[in-house]
Amino acid sequence: MLFLSADNPLLADEPLYQTVKSIFMTGYEGVIVDEIHYARDWSRHPKALYDDFPAHRLWISDSSTLDLRTGFPDTSRRFVPVRLPLLSFREFLFLETGTDYETCNPFKEYSQLPLHPGPAILAAFQKYRTCGTRPSYGEGNFQRGQGADSVIRDDIDYPAGKVLPLWLLGMGW
Repeated sequence: MLFLSADNPLLADEPLYQTVKSIFMTGYEGVIVDEIHYARDWSRHPKALYDDFPAHRLWISDSSTLDLRTGFPDTSRRFVPVRLPLLSFREFLFLETGTDYETCNPFKEYSQLPLHPGPAILAAFQKYRTCGTRPSYGEGNFQRGQGADSVIRDDIDYPAGKVLPLWLLGMGW
């Protein structure tokens, strides 16, 4: 996969289709295009790329999820919306340790915490804060993927408390 940001001034005069086609022709199996709405006539290119390169992957993101939802004609067969909710610390602990802690109701009188915040839990919480809020943190080389995750987490404008929609062109899945 190759990452490119469509808001890069070097890409301003290049048609997105031609840029991605060139990338595919050099051997890349997939391209991640961030800030796709900056590309000229951006809504036409993903469909054409999907139709012309069905064995390749194209992931697209945008600062405005509304643009992604409304900008494409006939996306039902081509685009797979993926909702990636954030993990709770309890879920993170389960993935890390296999221990299924009880939930805690802070509004219930005399509610006991299901765990004690000792050194191991505090270390796990530090790891959770660093990389564990996304369910994909344990897949592959996480450090290498942090750049793309940072773009997704910091650049896509979405209300707090909602799940983050990633619009993926489901080629090769």
